[in-house]
Amino acid sequence: NVLYQTLSTEKRAELTKYVKAVVEKAESPIDFSNKSGNTMGIARFVAGIEGKSWRMVYSTEGGSGSEEGGGGGSAAGGLPYGSTVILRIGEFMGTDGKMDYLLKFNKQIMGLNELVAKSTCSVDIGVVSPGLFSFEYEDIKTNIFGISNLPVGFFGLLKGRVNYIDTVWFDGERWIERNYAENGDVVYSVYVRDEEDEKSN
Repeated sequence: NVLYQTLSTEKRAELTKYVKAVVEKAESPIDFSNKSGNTMGIARFVAGIEGKSWRMVYSTEGGSGSEEGGGGGSAAGGLPYGSTVILRIGEFMGTDGKMDYLLKFNKQIMGLNELVAKSTCSVDIGVVSPGLFSFEYEDIKTNIFGISNLPVGFFGLLKGRVNYIDTVWFDGERWIERNYAENGDVVYSVYVRDEEDEKSN
């Protein structure tokens, strides 16, 4: 895996242009917000993410030289260098489910391999924000010095914080969310299904 944080300015600009073209010019293959009036859209979206792992592979934040600052719930702006996000989504009961929010480090930082935030999640079926994915941290653990699931006190400050993924495009293998930078610019983050992570967990 090539961390998007290490990409050249030219390559980031190229990828940012491509992601924006997909979002702005191509209809999402799965109608996650029932925009077309097909009430099965949200059900297909839930079935598409359930039981799967999703790795953030790219963010347009800073990709064209205009986006700066932080985005929303899982935007890349606040991530430590050399880290990536994995959304490990469990089973759903209706539109409510469980998930692990993983922050994995490419190289160990002070012995730290990963942070795992045990979370609840849900998909909105209301009329205001249909298809909006939200998750709330319940318990945050870490893998440090090869020892898993040590409680981390100061990361517990995140407990109870609700985060949102505003989906704009989804096809069952790629998941694109929209956030906003502090200056108001739109920022897109791209997740892809991570079958290797699914096999290992």
